[in-house]
Amino acid sequence: MRDQYLRAGTGGDNEYGRPGCDAQAGCKSSLTQPTLTGVWTDASHSIILVKAVFPTDLHANYGAPAEVWLNITASAADAGVDLTVTFLNKTSTRYPEAMYCTFNPAGNTRAAPGAWTMDKLGTAIDVLSDVALGAGRGLHAVTQGVTFHSADGMALGGFGGRGEVGRGLRLWACTKAVYCTARHLTIRLPPTAGHDVELNTLDAAIVRWGTLYPFPTPLLTQPDVTTGANFFV
Repeated sequence: MRDQYLRAGTGGDNEYGRPGCDAQAGCKSSLTQPTLTGVWTDASHSIILVKAVFPTDLHANYGAPAEVWLNITASAADAGVDLTVTFLNKTSTRYPEAMYCTFNPAGNTRAAPGAWTMDKLGTAIDVLSDVALGAGRGLHAVTQGVTFHSADGMALGGFGGRGEVGRGLRLWACTKAVYCTARHLTIRLPPTAGHDVELNTLDAAIVRWGTLYPFPTPLLTQPDVTTGANFFV
């Protein structure tokens, strides 16, 4: 069924990729998380500043930024949390690449996976049940953001001081992907009824579900939503 949409010589296995981008041309495939190098907080502990760096090779040759800064600011007014990710000195490259910012609540487990909905033009779309067979189930543009609906009442379990904070937010660089130009991402987490968590993205509209590929796959199976919401940045 899909053969009619594939064109020879378009890269990869005649599907996704860039023509001529192979090992001989210096292309490589990797998924790399930056290394944490410093954490700071203000006197009230309402602001946390985190610094991370990518490997030198990715920065010098494959377009990764020299530094990544994460600002986490808690709002006393509405009990929300602002997350701002800033990339500094991102090098130019002709290699295809992409970066992701992942939010995965501690309550989203394989034993008790929660439900995710996406805001598309003001309508809440369930990631698993509302996307048509054959459509790009793993890659979507959202209007306001996404919402996580906890299955076990522990949507933000790791943020309550039980040592799972590292599960909440991750940054990734992926080579052999699609070139991205965005440098800044802000996600808003206002409190909601019950155990739901809303992630309102201000300037990163593309969200990836499942395996971190910059492609609209899978088409005929369901994405693994226990990997969280992965925003292209």
